[in-house]
This record gives sequence, C-alpha cells and structure tokens, in this order.
Amino acid sequence: MGNKAENQINDEIYTGVVPALKKDRIYDSKAITIAAAGFGVASWCYVQGGWISSLLPFHLAVIVSLIPMIVFGLLMMLCVIIPTRYGIDLWIYQKAVFGYGFCSILCIVAILTNWGWYAVNSNVFANASSTLLKMAGIPVSSAAIPWLGSLCAILGLVLAMKGPHLVKYATYIMVPCLLAVGLLLLIKTMSTTTLTDLMNSKPMYADTYPSTKIAFLCMVEAMFGFIFAWYPVLGSMSRITKTERASYWGQSAGYIGAMAFFVIIGVVSSTLMGNLGVYSTDPTDWLAHLGNPVWQAVSIGAIALANITTQTLGCYCLSLATKIFKPSWDYRKIAAGYTVFVIAMIFWQGVWEYYNVFLAATAVIGAPACAIIVVDYFLVRKGNVSLRSMFKIKGEDSYEYTFGCNIPAVISFALAVASYLFIYDPLNYVVRNETLMKFTPTGIAFVVAGLSYFLMCQIPAVKAYVLRDAKEAEVKYPEEGVEA
Repeated sequence: MGNKAENQINDEIYTGVVPALKKDRIYDSKAITIAAAGFGVASWCYVQGGWISSLLPFHLAVIVSLIPMIVFGLLMMLCVIIPTRYGIDLWIYQKAVFGYGFCSILCIVAILTNWGWYAVNSNVFANASSTLLKMAGIPVSSAAIPWLGSLCAILGLVLAMKGPHLVKYATYIMVPCLLAVGLLLLIKTMSTTTLTDLMNSKPMYADTYPSTKIAFLCMVEAMFGFIFAWYPVLGSMSRITKTERASYWGQSAGYIGAMAFFVIIGVVSSTLMGNLGVYSTDPTDWLAHLGNPVWQAVSIGAIALANITTQTLGCYCLSLATKIFKPSWDYRKIAAGYTVFVIAMIFWQGVWEYYNVFLAATAVIGAPACAIIVVDYFLVRKGNVSLRSMFKIKGEDSYEYTFGCNIPAVISFALAVASYLFIYDPLNYVVRNETLMKFTPTGIAFVVAGLSYFLMCQIPAVKAYVLRDAKEAEVKYPEEGVEA
C-alpha cells in the first residue's frame, strides 16, 4: 500500500502540477544542460540554418544565426528562474500574470502552434529513415514518408509515457551522439570547401526580398521567432532542476549555445550544397553528398534516433503544461492526444508551406508573453506571489481579476501584437514600416509589452488591482511549508 501511495505521489510530482520539493529535483547543472540541448540540437535547427543561407550571404547568415540567439535568449531565460524557485510549471505562474482565463487561452494557442516544430522534426526523421532503407536496398515511396514520420511521433510518445527520468537518460545518450554528428558534419563540410568559397557564395534565393538589407532584417526577425518557440516548454524541466543558477545557465548553454551551433552548421552545409546547385534544408541530403557510405549510414542513423529524443522532450513538456486546465487529467492520455494531433500535421505538410507564418506566430505569442512575465515577477511583484491563489487553495482566487483576465497584462499583450502587425505582415511577407523594421517586429513587440505593462503598474489604482494578492503573497519555497 505504501508503494502504491508513493507511486501516486511521484506521478503527481513528475507528470502533474504538484510543486516539486528540493528532494524531488532530478536535474543538476549537467543534466539540465544536456536536456535543454535536446531541443537545441534538434533537426529543425538544420532546417532554420538552411533556410537562412538560401536568402543571405554567408557572413550575414552566420551573424543572424548567432547574435539574435544570444540577445533575446538570455533575456528569455530569466523566465526559468520562476519555475525553479517554486517547483511549478511556468504556466502555473502565468495564472498570476494573465489571470486564470487569459492564461488558458494563451496556453491553448501557444501549445497547438508549438507542435508544428515536432511535425518538422518528424519529417526529418522520415527522410533519414527513408535514406537508410534505400541504402539497405529497400525501396521507399514518397507516400511512405508521412507514415515514417508518424513512427517518430509514436516512439517519442512511448518514451514520454515513462516521465522525466527516462527522458533524462534518453538525452544523456542521444544528445552527445547528435553533437558528435554535427561536429563531424561541420568538419566534413569544411574539408570539401574553403571559407573563401563560402564567403563568395551567392544565396540561391537572393532575389526573394527587394534588397539584402530587407532580407537581413527579415531573417533576424525569423531567428527571434525561432527563439521564442521555446516559450511553451520553459517550465517543465526548470521545475525539477535543483538550483536557480543551474537552471538559468544550464538551459542558456543548452538552448542558446547548442541551438546556435547547429543553426550555423545548417548555414555552412546548406551554403556548400548551394554551390553544388542543390537547395536543401534537410541534413539527410547533405550527408548523402559527403563521406563514404558507412559514415553516411552512421550519421543519418544518429539523426533519426536523436529526433525521437526531441519528440519525447516536447511530448513530455507540452503534455505537462496542459494539466493547468485540470490537474486530474491523465498525463498519458494528453500525450496520446497530442501525438494524434502531430501525426495529422505530418500528413498535412502545411508547416513547410507556411514556415514563415509559423515562425511569426511563435514570435507574436512568445515575445510579448515573456516580456510581461519577466516584468511582472522581477519589477512589479518583486518576487512576492501567492501559490495558494495559483492553485485556488482554501478559496483563494486573487488571480481571477476581471472575468479571468488581468486587464493591464491583456492590454499590453494586445498593444505588442498590434505593434508587430503594424511593422510586418507575416502572411504576405511584406514589410509595412521599413524604419521600425530595423528594430524588428519581435523586438518592438517585446519592448512594447514589457514597457507598457510596467508603466501601467506604476499607476496606484492599477498597481493595487494587479497586486490584489498582497495579503496572501509569500516568497516561501514549497519545501518551506507552502500548501500546494
């Protein structure tokens, strides 16, 4: 009976919303770095790098792949301190920021949008698997590709069902493998060309935008969208990380460092392929043109397996986040439902057709939300929050606000979205305001959201409205006795 009760408690901690105590945290600095790198070394980084290199000269593509990642990545990582401090998912905290109702709306939109990345990931898995089968003499038709992609989603689900402990060990194996493949791919690529040749390369689709300047600004914007795609998953692993320092710097290294490195590998490899007259954002195609068959098979196999790990991470994090709607929901059923959804996206293939729009959607949601979260916690509340109201314990419901919406936060979010659309039309790829485009739509949206929220909260009546939890707010950690 004792074991059964203990298993139920563990389920609620690791696949539920119960705050994780210090003794329950399983990620130290090394483990969280590797886990975050599981997202950072995903195949979608190759796709992003290949796309950028098709539009920009090599030196500009490298700059775009690195600088935006560092600038906004380090700002965004401030969000992970909150779930680590309290042992809760970041989506739980967002109830305090946006109100119970608007938080739920944001969660639905952000999570459903985010699954597009896993459709991309599964497609690369399918291509890698198809290449391996063809190398073994087994013919694969184009009609089989979505089915192979679905296999990636299903295998990711099977591993995610086991919870974060298996996720942790899976990343320990696969992340180093994919890092090794990435490094080998970079070495093999550079051994077949020179830096001068890369610098002199002409982007295959250089005429897509009116000028190199506009193309550069649009690709910076695309990288910002790429960065803010992390937003929905930031809390799931952070809440079971042992220290705030490990959480911030470990995830910064895993997300920012690994991801930037792999996007740059995509830039280098795709530029080389462009010189050969082949445009591809798929690392499977690049590997097929480099090295001997044995090296190709091992590398492509590692990419295929690593995509399963990425799928597992995403399935775990997004399914856990969904439990903010109703903690009693079964984590495994949520994960299975999402797997069906991503399989539908794999067969649809629309993410590839609307890739630019997809990136814009992640930016226009993630940038304002992260700006408001950071300002709300560090500057407005100054770390004083009520876990009881987040969980509605003993009737505490300070974060109901107005019909479930924190009006100042909603206004700030709306202003940020409006400023984004005023500058750039992501549906038609049209720059509407070239002057403001220099600061990028996402950059402007981030500043507008954070600044407007901060200024509104300086008005005494608004501040009292936002800080209505003052009487019950506490800065205690869960292990210090906060009921949750």
